Amino acid sequence: MMRKSLLSFVLFFYCSLNSLAAKENTFVIGSIGDSVTTANNAKSWGDNEGTNWSTGHLDRYGVKSHYQRLTSFLKNQEVRAVNVAVSGATSDDIALQVDALLQDNPNYVTILVGGNDACSWSSHYEKDLERFKIRIENAIIKLINHNFGIKILLVSVPNMYHLWQLGRNDCGWLWDLSGACPDLLSSYSTESDRSSFVNRLNEINKTFIELQKKYSTHIKHDVSVANYKFEKEDVSTKDCFHPSLKGQSKLAEITWGNSWFSKL
Repeated sequence: MMRKSLLSFVLFFYCSLNSLAAKENTFVIGSIGDSVTTANNAKSWGDNEGTNWSTGHLDRYGVKSHYQRLTSFLKNQEVRAVNVAVSGATSDDIALQVDALLQDNPNYVTILVGGNDACSWSSHYEKDLERFKIRIENAIIKLINHNFGIKILLVSVPNMYHLWQLGRNDCGWLWDLSGACPDLLSSYSTESDRSSFVNRLNEINKTFIELQKKYSTHIKHDVSVANYKFEKEDVSTKDCFHPSLKGQSKLAEITWGNSWFSKL
């Protein structure tokens, strides 16, 4: 009976060590964000998560995501992707996304959020901006406290004013119908409305720069997306708003060039 108990203990201990070693040899990339990172309307209607720029895994659509690039380079590790992004999310939803992601012990996290915040704020957005800063910083602190070796990529919100410039002659009716980002895209918006929107979007992106400087050991900030002028083919024909497959592909390429692992 004693020998049987001892054998059971040895087997349990051996299995526990193997399980721990397997976890230690797993690299987890996590995605936090909104509909851009769920690849909403990129190919078919709704979320197309497998084709997103960060954790997408479907090779056949030409989007070489951060996850796919990491699997090519980290040959001796299992790479696992966890996407907790939610279409329509704002900074108010980030805390829940972080909590969900931490269950998988991420090593690398991409964060792209802020477009929906800017679209929902009024011209008097100072208090909204302050709340935004607090929410994003709290999320970063929680990620770092969970894993002090974590690497985070903060991505600027893309140039949405350029989106309006691209589609204003062809997409106005669709934007009016969907009610997408009215201060920027509605046919009833004035240049003053659009100017106010650009100001608050710029302030959101400045927040990311400030956070990168404050937590430079853990954060890289990709400002290039805010300056990049996407082309018509990069925008979904379904809603004239979200990135198409080509847009997701370009987003993956641009952000990878400024990520922690671009030299791999």
